[in-house]
This record gives sequence, C-alpha cells and structure tokens, in this order.
Amino acid sequence: MAKKCASHLLVDQRHQLDRVRAMDASSTVPAVVPTVSIPTIVVMRLLNVLETLVPNHGGLPVPQTTS
Repeated sequence: MAKKCASHLLVDQRHQLDRVRAMDASSTVPAVVPTVSIPTIVVMRLLNVLETLVPNHGGLPVPQTTS
C-alpha cells in the first residue's frame, strides 16, 4: 500500500467530513414544540403561591401581624 503525503490525508479527511455533514443535513427534522394553554385560575393560584414563597426585595414591606 502506497503512503499518502500529509496534504492528501487532509483532502481525504475534508471529503469525509463533507460526506458526514451532507448526511447530517439531509436527516434533520424540524422540531415541533407543542403549545399548551393554561387556564387563568391556575396561573393566578401559581402566582399567589410564588408570592408567598419569594421574599420581598426592595418593594413595599409585607404587612406583619402583631400580637
């Protein structure tokens, strides 16, 4: 088997990469992302829960009950 010089090896590698890229490009399938609608009441409840869990930073102070 004859030895190839470095430039021939680079050309062969480029051809192999071109073939792989061509195969990859032809097999790509566009991603379909489903959209989901959430009822307003669910969103409101989630926001209420988050408001109770997240501390108030820089806004109006949260009313505290005193005994």
